[in-house]
Amino acid sequence: MPLERIGKQRESLTVNSEEYQKQFLRYLHARQYYSVKASSDVEGTFADVVLTRKMEKREYWLEIKATQVSLRDKDFLKQLAKYLAKYLSLQPDKRFKLILACYKIVDWDLFKSVFEYLDDENIEKLVADLILNAEPHDRATIENGQPKEVHSFFEEATVKEADLKSLEFTEAKVAPKAPAKPSITEAEYADAVLNNFGDVLPTQEKDTLYMNLFSIEFPAKLFAARSAYASESEMYADTSTNFPPHKLSNGKVFTFEKFDAENSLSRTIVPRTVETLDTDQFAENEVNLDVLKTIVNRWIRKVCESKNLQYDRRTGTHYYHRKWSGSGIVIAKWKPKVRISVRELTRPMKASDGRVNYWVHRGAKIAAREFAGRLYVQIRPRFLFSWDGITLMEGSDADIRDRKFRKSIYNRNPNQLYDVRFWCRHIFPESENPSIVSLVAFTNPKYEQSLRIFEQNNLECERKPNEDQEVDVEALDAIESNSEQLSDFMEG
Repeated sequence: MPLERIGKQRESLTVNSEEYQKQFLRYLHARQYYSVKASSDVEGTFADVVLTRKMEKREYWLEIKATQVSLRDKDFLKQLAKYLAKYLSLQPDKRFKLILACYKIVDWDLFKSVFEYLDDENIEKLVADLILNAEPHDRATIENGQPKEVHSFFEEATVKEADLKSLEFTEAKVAPKAPAKPSITEAEYADAVLNNFGDVLPTQEKDTLYMNLFSIEFPAKLFAARSAYASESEMYADTSTNFPPHKLSNGKVFTFEKFDAENSLSRTIVPRTVETLDTDQFAENEVNLDVLKTIVNRWIRKVCESKNLQYDRRTGTHYYHRKWSGSGIVIAKWKPKVRISVRELTRPMKASDGRVNYWVHRGAKIAAREFAGRLYVQIRPRFLFSWDGITLMEGSDADIRDRKFRKSIYNRNPNQLYDVRFWCRHIFPESENPSIVSLVAFTNPKYEQSLRIFEQNNLECERKPNEDQEVDVEALDAIESNSEQLSDFMEG
């Protein structure tokens, strides 16, 4: 887990231990950690405090050091060995996650290489020092531990360096409790969603809550014809053709492209059974929304494939493989208004000696979703991980790193909004203006109809999601993806 320094470095190396523990617990409580017992409450528990978090079954064991801490200090190594031995002695689902709170870290670079970069060589050296300084029964447990389990102990641990002043400041920055949900009926609430909460919410001080949903304007006409095949698997097996986005449902093939000579779907239908439907009337029946949703999702897949994005079926996420030239990093440039920012979409996480520990892929789940009887394109950024920049991790290897990257510093601030809008402009770059994206959905360049992804859906609310820092949201409106770097990646 990452190493975090809260506040500035300080002169004094010691503080009142009791006061420091009190302040640090207040800091953790404000971040949804809950104390369940202290070390004297349960025999055999030597942590200063044991904590839990909502929706998590495993405990957090807190060790507080109100003085300077060094990985070369024998007393501290003996104590850390006790935690490691206890961790290894428990069943995997019963193992705790260590939180180490320090007033001052002496060898910061060494801590960082072990607890954040997870450098194998430094971890191995540290474990050897722990064995050397451990008590006999702890030494035997560590020596018999599997290297992967020992590695997990450091990977799941959190180390924080902070002084009292910084903790007090952080506590003061905690957002106030959100007001109670307005009392309205379900029908009023659904109507409010469709009308951007125009007149339903109380007329108190309001702010804009930016959503990850984008409106869709469908072509006026939808074409349907009776299928010559009983299923899509038969259709693909017989023709081996790359069809335009479509949906086979109840014996009919639905598409927004005319069944003419240029449409490869024309070879899969029964002649003279084509009918033209009004899209709006077709969508009034919620059962038909599944047809439109499938067509949109297949179109999104085609757009992403055209940009050389990979698709992970396990998570439903689009992402980039590493490049095979240079550093392997895949980047995209984008411009909110004036400043040009660089988004690293695929990059290696390296150890202090330059070795690659693993690769991080910044991706997004982009798909049509149904809300309140209407279809939207929803963009949900997320991280994927691989050992080599190509083959994605699964299971515990991926989950541990996913929790590391899915922190509040990323998920609950404008970074999430930046990512949502970046992916919208990167996948749908043909902007008529900063809030509207117009796209020709299908492969036929002469096709007259188009599928349009409109402005981001927002709603007015009482709570201010960005009240702890000023954000120039308007500066995000004109995001334009520069494909220069990615074109280099595609050609490489």
